[in-house]
Amino acid sequence: MVIVSNGITPYGMHFLRRVAEELHEFRLRTIYTYEFSMGHWKISLPPAINAIILGKGEEATDRTGVYDGLTRYMQLVQEIKKSCPTVVVVLGYSNIPHLLLIEWCSKIGLPCLLLGDSNILGDKNIGLKAWIKSLVVTRVVSKCSALLPCGSLGAKYFQKYGARPEQIFFVPVEPDYSSFEKISPELVNSLITEFKLEPGRRRVLFSGRLVAIKRVDLLIDAFVKIAEQRPEWDLLIAGGGLLEEELKLSVPDWLHQRVQWTGFISSQERMFSLYKLADVLVLPSDFEPWALVVNEAAYAGLALVCSDVVGAAAELLCDKKNGCFFKAGDLKLLVDALLDVTDETNLCAYKSASKEMLTLWRKSRDPVEGLVCALEYSLQQSPLTRFRKNEPNTNNITNKF
Repeated sequence: MVIVSNGITPYGMHFLRRVAEELHEFRLRTIYTYEFSMGHWKISLPPAINAIILGKGEEATDRTGVYDGLTRYMQLVQEIKKSCPTVVVVLGYSNIPHLLLIEWCSKIGLPCLLLGDSNILGDKNIGLKAWIKSLVVTRVVSKCSALLPCGSLGAKYFQKYGARPEQIFFVPVEPDYSSFEKISPELVNSLITEFKLEPGRRRVLFSGRLVAIKRVDLLIDAFVKIAEQRPEWDLLIAGGGLLEEELKLSVPDWLHQRVQWTGFISSQERMFSLYKLADVLVLPSDFEPWALVVNEAAYAGLALVCSDVVGAAAELLCDKKNGCFFKAGDLKLLVDALLDVTDETNLCAYKSASKEMLTLWRKSRDPVEGLVCALEYSLQQSPLTRFRKNEPNTNNITNKF
């Protein structure tokens, strides 16, 4: 089995490691089209995933030129031919190499599975753009043996473009939850010192890139409005990006000491430690295909506040049970949500409910189990060994609905 990915990420590495360890019927070959994707993470490649990086030192973007895209596609095909795979799994289709690879697999009759975090709530193109997108995505879907969305909003997206229910299997991205249990108090304390955090304070946490679509500006405006009513609370912003300086300037002088900035966090261990210093995760994005930070925060026992377009929140956030939804872009509703979750009478109940909801959801949404079911369907041969004996297949969309 060849798995093709845009770039190296912590959650991608965890998934690949599990595939290598659990799917003994296959020899895994991993091909990274580029080295970096969504940040330069500090990650070592384990031998078990048998990886090669085509674009070493390069970063994946949606703006890759046609010449570079064609060159990278030809390199992909050459490497895949060397492996003589039974099946190819492509992670994402937003660049030229992956699009052309899906076409090539279909042409030669090689089963191709598409894993993507698409979300129907972000499918808002109109006019000519919508028509062009419909042509492209419908063709992509028609060339794939199986579609592997992260959750229900992704399933609806692929169905919109022609996927049949029996072709859809849930393979959500997830962090290495066990890593949370390995965080030492010493590391947590070192971050308190490094970022000059005052012990004993309550904290609202944002984790992500500081770019326009994440709407950190909206979060800052909302925090300004609740700050006097919640004097025991601070805002912790973890991430870096083009808007960092502009966002820092938007914080009123009187509130500077209560808004802390970490910059980009390059290791999962440090990021997991920050969750231990927070009480509420806020994700105010105008659009968010999935958002792994929701999984992480739920596991860490944080209350959640998310806009109504966040893919992971559709699965892991129940309004007024473990946090609050608000309409994307609505400042007043975000203020109301923050006041609700930071109320001490609600906070403890919300925090304890988050991990319970995640635990329940994970029982029917194991990504490797979903991949196994997709492989069984796609290869149309003797069923592969089941890794969780006597468990029903709950990863197929037909079973969910």
